[in-house]
Amino acid sequence: MATKNSGIYEKVGWDPGNGTQKAAWINGKVTTLTLPNVAGIGGMEATGLNLAGLDSHRRQDVPHRVEFGGVSYLVGANVASYARPIERMDTLRLVEGAELRAMLYAVLGLLGLNGCQVGLTIGLPVELVEDKAQALALEKEMAAWVMGQHRFSLNGQEAGVEIVRMRATIAQPLGTWLDWGFNQDGQWAKGAEGRKAPALVIDQGFHTLDLFGVEDGRPSPRFTAGERLGMARAAEMIGRSVTQRYGVELSLHEADGLLRQQLSGEKPTIYSRGELVEVGDLVGQALNSLAAEVLQFVERVLGRSAGKFRLILSGGGALALANRLRRQYPEAEMAPTPEVANARGLGKLAASGYLDR
Repeated sequence: MATKNSGIYEKVGWDPGNGTQKAAWINGKVTTLTLPNVAGIGGMEATGLNLAGLDSHRRQDVPHRVEFGGVSYLVGANVASYARPIERMDTLRLVEGAELRAMLYAVLGLLGLNGCQVGLTIGLPVELVEDKAQALALEKEMAAWVMGQHRFSLNGQEAGVEIVRMRATIAQPLGTWLDWGFNQDGQWAKGAEGRKAPALVIDQGFHTLDLFGVEDGRPSPRFTAGERLGMARAAEMIGRSVTQRYGVELSLHEADGLLRQQLSGEKPTIYSRGELVEVGDLVGQALNSLAAEVLQFVERVLGRSAGKFRLILSGGGALALANRLRRQYPEAEMAPTPEVANARGLGKLAASGYLDR
């Protein structure tokens, strides 16, 4: 396969989160990408159906179409409008889920890496990498499908990449700490004391809440932990409440969309019996309930040691819970664009030469 930079592979950090795919390509600058982690089997073929000239012309985001192995997948925004979403949050999706392969192809294609050789640093939840033997076994299983040449079609255009390097024993929240410490060329920029100073990342993802502690230049097992307290917990609560009150079933990502509406200042709404109804009270209740569980977990891990740490809030759910967390930890700082902080740090790690060591 021809490469844009002969003999040089492109350095990409990939955070295959459950809520959103995040990636960062380091190539003299940092290029980031986020994509809703939703996939479904199907297409968007035009039909002869119409509303006799009364069709709405309001443009909405449409999914990307990824084809490989004779199967067509829709990925990204508004998949539920065209196909039943595949919503897997189990570990096996990392090693046998064709939908994750479709998401990776979309990510690499949309970043503009068609025809390139690529090296990937992949971040995984703390619970999957804290046991070294388990982490290495999972990395080996992932490498079986990630490494090598890949041919696919993205939105009707033929594409291909060759993945020549891969590491997947990295905790996702470590990416945020690396993003804080590295410059965009993968060089440590915080000095020797910055590397040793106590820091703790609170990474609020879609499926998991991860804490990652650093002390004296080493990971701190005492202050590193993961729990399934991600934003999906709030989405599940919203879905149950909406079904109980209105008899309407929502997918996890549709319920999460209501959360995002409220956080952006919009009024979360659904259709019930053809009428638009506001559900902001249900969203607020779910957020408050999740925040209480998150604070209990963080306090249980930190105990009375919180004061010595630089606390960094990260992950797609960081903005949703920031005000509630800062009531308890007012000194906590928000990572820049927290949704992609892990991926950005993973990309900088790749740029540091980590994949060649």
